Amino acid sequence: MRVLLDELIAAFPACFKPHGTKGLPPFAVGIEADILARKPEIDPSLLQRALRVYTTGPEYFRSLIAGQPRVDLDGKVVQSVITPEEIAQAEKGLAAFQNRAQAHKVAVGDALALIPELVAAFPACFKPHRGANRPPLKVGIKEDIVARRPDLDTPTLFKALALYVSSFEYQRSVLAGVPRVDLDGNVVQTVFTTQEKAHAEHRLAILEEKSRARKEAGREAATNETASTSQPEPEQRTQSNIIPKEAKSPPNSQPARLLAGKEQVDRTPSPPRALAPQSKPTLSDREPPPRMTKRQQALLSMFPSKQSAQDAEARRPPASPPVAAPQRGRPSLNEGRYPKR
Repeated sequence: MRVLLDELIAAFPACFKPHGTKGLPPFAVGIEADILARKPEIDPSLLQRALRVYTTGPEYFRSLIAGQPRVDLDGKVVQSVITPEEIAQAEKGLAAFQNRAQAHKVAVGDALALIPELVAAFPACFKPHRGANRPPLKVGIKEDIVARRPDLDTPTLFKALALYVSSFEYQRSVLAGVPRVDLDGNVVQTVFTTQEKAHAEHRLAILEEKSRARKEAGREAATNETASTSQPEPEQRTQSNIIPKEAKSPPNSQPARLLAGKEQVDRTPSPPRALAPQSKPTLSDREPPPRMTKRQQALLSMFPSKQSAQDAEARRPPASPPVAAPQRGRPSLNEGRYPKR
């Protein structure tokens, strides 16, 4: 549709203006037939939707309220005076556009909370959620609700009605040809146009696509959650689950962490053991390195270790008892000086 509007702007620049341009000239009555006469290849239903979008903008309504003359496709004035009825209709359309713009800012929860109130106020017209045979609403029912319930917030009401008619039940009722009703349940329209049914089919297809996407997202989330819960979470080292070295199971026994959930494992740390005082090792107590120089071997031999001394003492043969020397008289002064003759 946007492509078609761009094509019309390029084909008839004196009549169609780009989006956002101020002072849009109002169209001549019956301009749709003129466009189809010049461009018969355009789809009539698509052209009707494009013209509805173009003529329901705020700038177009302001041009009608200001009394600008209507022009044809060549920009020639065909109606210089805008009637009061047309100005009143443009004012109503501008107010509706502003309300729709404000409705986009309304929270969905506030709009949904208003629907049960409408069901209670007009039970012959509005049906509860997932109610069977939701009858289509009368065209322009918003103005009837505002006239009867001026206390309702208009943007919130517009949002609530948009949510109400966007349900599966409502669009299926339109396709089934259920008559439109007013606030009192009176039938006001029994025949739907081809465009209305096509719009209902389009809306229903969009709703089914969104519902399918939500279901697929839900299944994917459930699958991911199941996969995450099936995998064991890594054990975190905290002060409560640290097992001291002396409390760990021997290599041939089952680790205590495999018994979690089956047996009650005592994880209370045992008190520290008192260590016996150890003497400072000396140079001789140290084992020699694998390879030693001669100087290192000599130094090591000068300081035998305690164990080496004890082994040497154990290997030493027992000493024989001392033999008493014979008793002699007092030797003379010249004894031993001169050899005996």
